[in-house]
Amino acid sequence: SATQPFAQNGTSVSYAGASGVNQVQISPEQSISAGDTGSAVFMNIPAGNGTFTTAAAAANTGSASIGPGTVTDPSAWTPGTYTIAFTSASQYQVTNATGTVVASGSYAVSAGGTFSIAFNGIQVAFNGTPATGDHFTVASAGTASVFSTVASAISALSSSHLTSAQITTQLNTVGEQLTGALNTLDQVQASVGARINAVSAAQASAQTQQTNYQTSISQLSDTNYAAATTQLSTEELALQAAQASYASMESLSLFKYVS
Repeated sequence: SATQPFAQNGTSVSYAGASGVNQVQISPEQSISAGDTGSAVFMNIPAGNGTFTTAAAAANTGSASIGPGTVTDPSAWTPGTYTIAFTSASQYQVTNATGTVVASGSYAVSAGGTFSIAFNGIQVAFNGTPATGDHFTVASAGTASVFSTVASAISALSSSHLTSAQITTQLNTVGEQLTGALNTLDQVQASVGARINAVSAAQASAQTQQTNYQTSISQLSDTNYAAATTQLSTEELALQAAQASYASMESLSLFKYVS
């Protein structure tokens, strides 16, 4: 029996389909992929914003939520895990995985309730007011599945112990990952379109070659061999006459008498 490509176990979904894609020869010089694996399409979408993910600590008590963030200077970004801690009502500190402080400074919540923090070539936006001691995590992005992303949204919306800020943070992450999933689907669709165009071009080339072959065969079939033989004999006689004429002229040349 055929293997089901996806299997659900509780709230998680695993992939058990093919891990490779067959190549199809469409011309003597070209082959294309026959399809795309379910793993590539549904199980390996970029997590977070594609470069890093953001999360709020479960113990936070303030009203601040963190957005997905943006990369402002790719050359300055150092992959890793960072903790943004709010040490007072106006101060923050950013540490890396070893506890080394990589950035610190002051912040001020705007009248609209927002503020941003930038470090290592990235910027993250906050909405709301953090409490002293609240902290948030920024970590290098891996991959996630469409199924786990949707499950995260369901979990956030159905949870009774998460604060409004924590729910907002999770939904921000989910929204960014769903955008990544749509981008992946767009890329697959574009790849399929390119393969269809390649097949169409190969078919057109094959049809042109077939037409040329049929024309050549038709010309051979329609040849009047008797007339062709007569024409060849006539051309041969003309060639012999030209050669004889050249030999005669050569014998009269002044070069014969030059020594």
